[in-house]
Amino acid sequence: MDRQTKPIDTREKNKRRIIAVFFGVCLLLVLGYGLMGLSSWLTARDNQEDYRTSYIFFEPDYTMNIYDDIEYMELNRFITFSDGPVAQILDENSGDLLDNDVAFMVHYIQSIIAGDAEAYNACFSEKYYTQNQPLERFTMQKLYNITLTRTETEAEEINGKTCTYYGYEVDYMIRHNNGTFRRDLGSDSIRTQYLVISDREGDWKIDQVITYSYS
Repeated sequence: MDRQTKPIDTREKNKRRIIAVFFGVCLLLVLGYGLMGLSSWLTARDNQEDYRTSYIFFEPDYTMNIYDDIEYMELNRFITFSDGPVAQILDENSGDLLDNDVAFMVHYIQSIIAGDAEAYNACFSEKYYTQNQPLERFTMQKLYNITLTRTETEAEEINGKTCTYYGYEVDYMIRHNNGTFRRDLGSDSIRTQYLVISDREGDWKIDQVITYSYS
């Protein structure tokens, strides 16, 4: 007996193909949006600018003398320097005993505390100002828990002259941060900065500042 063959329903076959294509397109769209989201998240993580941008700042007072704040004066206002396992606490009597790079960094910190925009801006090189603008003014800053960590030193010859580079990690907290100096952190918090300073035969300048992202 001849076996009967059931005819193929071409309409049903085409319908299944359309459904399969539809679900395939949806899957590609989901994967695409997922990859875009992952890329944005990684960019935010790698970006040196913090993705948290809202901070509450205190009202600026350009006539304020921070040394009138008794509570601030009771905080740890010493500068701690380290270039290895041993840390050194710096005070007003340390000046003549410091290496030149450390003395320069202490001057940099003191210009911030004093609210001295002119002295602060003078700490930076022409190379730095090719990508950054000088600060017009800022109030005295209540810095405390200040730590300077020398991480590396490198020397090179440039046009027959020796240039020595120093890498520094700089940490400090700001009591009553009013945002006139730093707007990338809140009061009483730390956000480490990495500074590259250069000694071009006695001309000490900061060439680069990298602000670490929050983890």
